[in-house]
Amino acid sequence: KHAPRHAPAYNKRCKVSIMITSRETLEGGLTDDKSYRLVHLSNGLECLLIHLAEPMNEKNEAFSESEEEEEDLDDDADDDNDDDDEEETEGKAPQRAACAMAVGVGSWADPECRPGCAHFLEHMLFMGTAKYTKENEYEVYLSKHGGSCNAETELEWTCYHFDVANDFLEGALDRFSNFFVEPLMHEDAVGREVRSIEAEFQETIRCDEARMDELLFRQVGIKPFDSFAWGNAQSLHKGDTVARDMMKKIFQEHYHASNMKFAIISTSSFEDLESMILASALPRVRTSPKLPLQPFSTTSAWRRSSWHSRPLRILPIQTSTVKACSLVRIIPLAERLSLRLIWHLDPISCLTDWAQRTEDVCAHILGHEGTASATAELRRRGFITDLIAGTGTEGYSKSAACGSWFIILIHLTPAGLAQWPIVVDIIFKYAAKCHAELEKQSKEETDELLNELAQITTLKFDYGEQYDHSIEIVEDLSISMLPLYSADQPRSQLLRFNAGCFIKPDPVKLKAMLFILQNVNACHSIQLLSTEFLNASTKSIDNDTHNVLQRNSRLGTVRPDRAPEIEARFGTEYWRDELDPELLEYWASPNNEYDLSLPEKNAFLPKSLSLLPPSRAVSIAAFEDAAAKIDFHAEHFQLKAGKLPVQKKRKKLALPPPPQLIGKTYKNDRIKKDNQVSANESAATLWTQFRRSTGKEETDEEFIIVPREVDASPFEFAPGYLLCKRLPRFERPLAQIRLRLFSPVMLQGAGALAHCERAVARSLEIIAEQAYAATTADLHYSVHSSEASVILKFGGWSEPLPRLLDLVLKETVTQLQHWGDKDLTKYAAADDKYCRALRNAWFVDSAKQARDMRLILLCPELRASPTAKLLALSSEDVSAPKEFLVDALMHGNVDESYGETVKAIIEQHTGSRDLSYDRPPVRVARLASREIRIIQGSIDDECPTTALEMYWQLGPDDAALRVATELLESILEEPLYDRLRTQEQLGYTCSCGSRWTAGVVGFGIRLVSDKASPEKLQERLRVFLSDFRQNVLGLIDHDKSSKKRNITNFADFVQNDFLDHCKGLALGKLEQESISDVTDKDWTAVLDRLPFSTSIVEAIALRYITPQALCSTFDRIFGFGPPPHAPCLITATVGRGAPWLSAPHAASSTEYPVPPRALLDGTLYPDDTSLLAAFQQYGCNTPDDENNNGDNKTEEGPFFEWRGSSL
Repeated sequence: KHAPRHAPAYNKRCKVSIMITSRETLEGGLTDDKSYRLVHLSNGLECLLIHLAEPMNEKNEAFSESEEEEEDLDDDADDDNDDDDEEETEGKAPQRAACAMAVGVGSWADPECRPGCAHFLEHMLFMGTAKYTKENEYEVYLSKHGGSCNAETELEWTCYHFDVANDFLEGALDRFSNFFVEPLMHEDAVGREVRSIEAEFQETIRCDEARMDELLFRQVGIKPFDSFAWGNAQSLHKGDTVARDMMKKIFQEHYHASNMKFAIISTSSFEDLESMILASALPRVRTSPKLPLQPFSTTSAWRRSSWHSRPLRILPIQTSTVKACSLVRIIPLAERLSLRLIWHLDPISCLTDWAQRTEDVCAHILGHEGTASATAELRRRGFITDLIAGTGTEGYSKSAACGSWFIILIHLTPAGLAQWPIVVDIIFKYAAKCHAELEKQSKEETDELLNELAQITTLKFDYGEQYDHSIEIVEDLSISMLPLYSADQPRSQLLRFNAGCFIKPDPVKLKAMLFILQNVNACHSIQLLSTEFLNASTKSIDNDTHNVLQRNSRLGTVRPDRAPEIEARFGTEYWRDELDPELLEYWASPNNEYDLSLPEKNAFLPKSLSLLPPSRAVSIAAFEDAAAKIDFHAEHFQLKAGKLPVQKKRKKLALPPPPQLIGKTYKNDRIKKDNQVSANESAATLWTQFRRSTGKEETDEEFIIVPREVDASPFEFAPGYLLCKRLPRFERPLAQIRLRLFSPVMLQGAGALAHCERAVARSLEIIAEQAYAATTADLHYSVHSSEASVILKFGGWSEPLPRLLDLVLKETVTQLQHWGDKDLTKYAAADDKYCRALRNAWFVDSAKQARDMRLILLCPELRASPTAKLLALSSEDVSAPKEFLVDALMHGNVDESYGETVKAIIEQHTGSRDLSYDRPPVRVARLASREIRIIQGSIDDECPTTALEMYWQLGPDDAALRVATELLESILEEPLYDRLRTQEQLGYTCSCGSRWTAGVVGFGIRLVSDKASPEKLQERLRVFLSDFRQNVLGLIDHDKSSKKRNITNFADFVQNDFLDHCKGLALGKLEQESISDVTDKDWTAVLDRLPFSTSIVEAIALRYITPQALCSTFDRIFGFGPPPHAPCLITATVGRGAPWLSAPHAASSTEYPVPPRALLDGTLYPDDTSLLAAFQQYGCNTPDDENNNGDNKTEEGPFFEWRGSSL
């Protein structure tokens, strides 16, 4: 079974016994279904092989595959013969294969004269190799086979990674491995990639967090902290000869076998994976040279003494001239109130104690939100909304050469800003109290605290869900294998180290680090970020005030009377001052007025890890069987001279049963009017309807199958139902619960939406103290308002999860039922946080503003602009809901009894049992058959980017439309990116995708640029689409003289692209990587009111879709060929700081209005209300629209209606 597929040829050519020098097996967690093998190649490259298990299928008589021909599949066929054709099959749940290569060099190896060279090199490796010379050949191959790729350059490492369908791993690996052997680094690509780096930098400089970090590291004043890690066009001198030579020098000095770590994951056997590796270019990666004594670049302070050791330690920061504990006041871009306390920790302490993880223990203690924590004390006073403590895992936050930065980030309220010295005082007092209590504790008491943390991480490693997808697994592990993280670590502990296990916590080191963190003089600096510093104030600071806290508190609310300093690279305005010595003395003095102590014992730790009996368990054998049988081969299409491709017939394909329905039934009123259909019958009904829909004649312009009745029909569930599903492949003591709360009151416009969102914010603030223990025990919860509903998600250990559900649901319902409460004292912090989030919602991000505006226009009952919500909160009183319609889904280690427990909790808090109303239909604007243009200016005066969002509306939900638009996305995305981003350099973001908006199918393209106006972007997009239609699809020209050429082009497209994209997309729909993945897929079906087998139906449809149907869909969307064409809605946000606006030939910036004003087809509207009214009058389809010639024409009014959620 596990014999390598190509072993003889590979062994003969590559001499396996010589090329692989050693093999070592690594042990994962107790329930980890992956196997791990570490191999070393003779050139010094270390490779981690990860084998994904292939679960065996059980025989499923209800939904087995049959060899019957198509003509025997009508309802009257004799079913007695089905059993004769059944066969027991083996299959696998398709998982993506993935690879990653981590290289032990990053931006700190940049030459001082050309910062950004390491990042520049990362970009240039994608520009073709000696074997695969086309610049985008690697990306095209991945795109065709359901894959993706990316890379990132950090300070001390660079990582490249990709994922792809398993069947195409070998080809992808060969293309990927040649990056590190023979990259071409074409000079004609240099200018384009430098401009791409510049575009990345322009996005970064609008991020307040990045600006704060840059300011901190520039002020340190020693190398390499003050290096320019991002790089831009200026630092790279536009890619001149020196920059190119330095880039190539980094490749020569660092990109070799001993300085690289490779990881691969696949369902292929270890023998097959070894064969693939040896057949790739990895064995040809250069053997590492002897390490030179001098640094690689004489201008860099970062250096190595051995390829197998960490970088050399750089002098501690305390040796710099910067004085400790300074106050830095910073003007943010967005509206923010935050404070950061920053300590620097030595690299010796932060990386050599990988088994103790002392920094993580300190982060757990100081960031705790329990009853006697600093966070709880500050929240009770109304000073803060959030507190986060700890170090990062990479970059400046934690480096091998320079140590780590321990940061406590605090989001302040206005009251907290006015009392910021007290906020800081409570932090220092809490650290001192925790240190003092640890000193007094017995060894057994301290061990109990540390062992609890170790128990949590060990439980997660042994039994927890594998949340990471394949590409994240290999990325994390390849980086963890680098010497800078694991030089002192035995490889046998690699998986535990990567999972964050506390292997051996050390009380002595914990006390020593807490002693540093409670020491005021050890604090490096305090950063205070506030929009208060933007405005000049007439207030003066009274330095004669005797109260030290009162005297210094005004520093947070008054703009200094001197001009700010300006950081050179990001343009950040700031003031730096030494702190008042009396204030430092006050913080350091003992004070017992605060009720603070170490965290209490965690009440949410699971008491039982046993698996419940599989009562009424649902087998997923049919699902896996379906995945195994979706195969695509070129012979499915017959390419005959002078004829277009014709598809062959297929066999039947199995469908999985849906989840069990506890205590309820549901009906599908489009399949069987007024008849109840049991949960277990629905899959069979779905299959029957699907097969009956295949009988229509094949034509050039239509799909072979259009399962409209089956796939589009919504399920109408009774109120308060609960779906319960067991997943045999994920037999772990874990569960997932999803809830949706809805009331008709939530559909009352912007006021209801805003009150609902604010109620959620309040509930999260209130439960934070109690629920924090659950999150530390590796339970997860989230509550958010979305499209006139409240969604609650829970996951983690199945035994304590209902207790968390009870806590969160009770408070959420309470706040929703009293959302009009105006107790400003009680809710001041939560309300301030929510309103500030609304004011910042569209700040900086022009693409989000354009996207949100489209959705607001299409779904006015479910969406509202941030401005409209803020106005509604202050001017509208909306009746609060009293009862709720509840949807719920539960997966994992559950049974009927568990489900009844959860159901009882839901009914207790929501009162959903006696509800008599159904959810009203969701309305979506029906666009008129013409192009509609909406243009706004950006919220941010200095925003440099312009975003264009083009949306084509196709009509009510239909499986054929969904499959066609998703396939079009797969085929179009890479050429679009390559043409507009890589070649024409219009901007850094060029994307397209299928859109599903409350039961209406559409297609969208998004462009973000700092170089062109919306009109220019639209023009370049039209040219690209025309060229793609003619050169790739090849059927736009119907002239007889070119007919033969067009058919040839089309046949090439089918053979080389179409089938590969179909297979990659189909396999992606059938992936199951974790319980969460499966839960989210079924939950989406519940919310959208689609069958649970939707992904199966769509995967089947991809076997039947014709290339002609794809062309027809392309023409309908983009307006090629005869009508009808899809109507188009264009929403654009013009960055008011865009460089092209100031160009001599550019239009005046006054032509683009400032929000909430907007242009609709050239007419200016003053606010959201008037714009929405005008859009519904002129932009939507109406019965008397004389200009409407499209297929959207209807007498039903200007809206589509969908009787389900629009999620």
